[in-house]
Amino acid sequence: MNKKTVLLVLLSVAFANLLKAQLVEFGVQASVFGSRFSLSENRLSDDILVRQGRIAPGGTIGALIEYGAPKDQPRSYLKLYSSLLAEFNFAYNPGNIELMYTTADGTNYFNELSYTLMQSELSFKYLGKLKRFRFLGGPSFVYNAYRGVQIANGEMRNAGSQITPYYINFEFGIGVRANKFMVSTRYTTNITDFGKESPLIPTTFNSHQIRFVVGIYLMEKHRGKNWGSIYWD
Repeated sequence: MNKKTVLLVLLSVAFANLLKAQLVEFGVQASVFGSRFSLSENRLSDDILVRQGRIAPGGTIGALIEYGAPKDQPRSYLKLYSSLLAEFNFAYNPGNIELMYTTADGTNYFNELSYTLMQSELSFKYLGKLKRFRFLGGPSFVYNAYRGVQIANGEMRNAGSQITPYYINFEFGIGVRANKFMVSTRYTTNITDFGKESPLIPTTFNSHQIRFVVGIYLMEKHRGKNWGSIYWD
């Protein structure tokens, strides 16, 4: 199955669990990640070569809300529970691309393009729970509030012609829940257009991230107890 088919299956299961949710939990989270941009092609001509640059450090901060089954009761066997995990984050997502070109007289020049993206993300994920272990996957809808690129001489330029204002990521990962904390490692990549062809980089490129995420659950609400009120436990 391709990514979009997997995405539809996960969302269908996740939203089905929303309809029969017995427990809602609200929290905050933050992450650090390594970001890398990859290119669709490297040698654009006999004189121009582009390639992915150094991994750049980024981060997110935001909120989460989980809809799912009641908390685990002690059991002598394993049982998989399913939940819907919704997250909203503000993200700093940098990336680097290396550009090398040769002039008519045979001189080689190297230029590293450093991109800075300030983003907001809204995601809906399937969350599988097996004892303390967590398995998650789903889409993130990303808006680039700021798109900039710094060239070799330190000049900062608008990168609006190179990077789309909106795109969709697919994210999956594994984690562990311990009391009110959830720690997870995730891989994130775009499934719709991210980097566009432009006069500066005449090829498309994609975004890849490995994230380390820490979430803290602060409040919860059980069906039948303050379910329809503004009060949380």
